[in-house]
Formats: sequence, C-alpha cells, structure tokens
Amino acid sequence: MNCIYSAGLVITDITSSGGTVSWTDYGSVGYEWVITTSALPDGSNAVASRTGANTLATGLASGTGYIVFLRSTCGGGNSEWSSGISFITLILNDEAVNVRIMDVMGRVVAEQAMTRTIPIEWLSAGTYT
Repeated sequence: MNCIYSAGLVITDITSSGGTVSWTDYGSVGYEWVITTSALPDGSNAVASRTGANTLATGLASGTGYIVFLRSTCGGGNSEWSSGISFITLILNDEAVNVRIMDVMGRVVAEQAMTRTIPIEWLSAGTYT
C-alpha cells in the first residue's frame, strides 16, 4: 500500500491559544498532526498533537509562531510528514487600557478603550502608543 500524506493542510479559526487543523481526507486509515515551534517533528518537540479526524489545537501561547505538520497512518506504518504550514496565534494584550493606532505622520487613525485582544487588522496599521 502506498502511504502518502493528504493535501490541503490548513489551520483556521486561529485564536490567542490555538486553532482548527484540517485537511483533505484521501481515505487513509488515520491521520496524525503535530505542532512545533521550529522544525519537523522528531518525537520530542511537539507542543500539540492529535490523531484522528480534523480537530482543535489548544493550549498554545499567544503571539507565538508555530508550524503544523500532518501524516497519514496506513496499514503498514506512517507516511512522511507533510510540508509544514506556519501560523501565529493572536496576540493577547491584557494590559491595554487605551490604545491609539497612529499613522507614520503621527495622526491617530483608531482609538479604543480595551482590555482584550488587539484586532488583527491593527497589526499592520501603524504604531502603538
């Protein structure tokens, strides 16, 4: 039996502590996914992993870069790991009280009182004061 990993690996619904891992099911006996911070899984560097159907990754640190890998489990073993898909969990900023987003000319483009996650669209809008 030819055991190859499935295509279409994605991570969606990313939050400050995880996201949903999914892929195209090509009818393999099973699947295993692993999330690391830097390299191919080696049995000791996983920060999250699961087997089975598309599933939720939890317990990750906010504002941190990760890579998710997938492999198929087949009757006689496992496929190679897929190419990794990089993602960054959302930034959780519990200490923000009054946030001002300013353009390069120093003009305020957005202002909001908040104590939760900075909206992702603000990350490329300017500087934070």
